[in-house]
Amino acid sequence: MADAHPRLDRAKPTDSGLYLSSGTGAVGRVKNCTSPDHAEHTLYAVIDVYAKDVDDAATVKKLIAAYTAAVESGKSCR
Repeated sequence: MADAHPRLDRAKPTDSGLYLSSGTGAVGRVKNCTSPDHAEHTLYAVIDVYAKDVDDAATVKKLIAAYTAAVESGKSCR
């Protein structure tokens, strides 16, 4: 997944292993969200930060956790 997103080139996994994040991007595995049409696929939430001179790993880590949780609780995952 990280290879497809250049903003994740320095990304490191979190302690839980659910997220991969850096100061300029992150990816989170969306749990409990499947489609009967694509049962073998896994959904990921991705954030890429393109703001010039912005590199804030702690904030991006919080953002991907909140965004992934919002996707998991959204209408599309019920």
